[in-house]
Amino acid sequence: MENFLLLPLKILLGFIAGIIGYNFLRWLVDKLSFGKATEKFDASKKHWMLGQFGQFIFMVGFLALINLIAYFSRQL
Repeated sequence: MENFLLLPLKILLGFIAGIIGYNFLRWLVDKLSFGKATEKFDASKKHWMLGQFGQFIFMVGFLALINLIAYFSRQL
């Protein structure tokens, strides 16, 4: 039960880690390509927001799957 109580904290930490990881990868690609790769993505902020929302949905689903596996493995 305590595992499900920690789920909102895990979701929040996963979302923050996803944002940090996504922005780090954008920064790394930008540095390796001397600023040419991310110019077209910076032109549309809509694409960036969809990427962040997609990462959030993925992290919520992934953490829920991990919690379900942990829950059912304790039931065995």
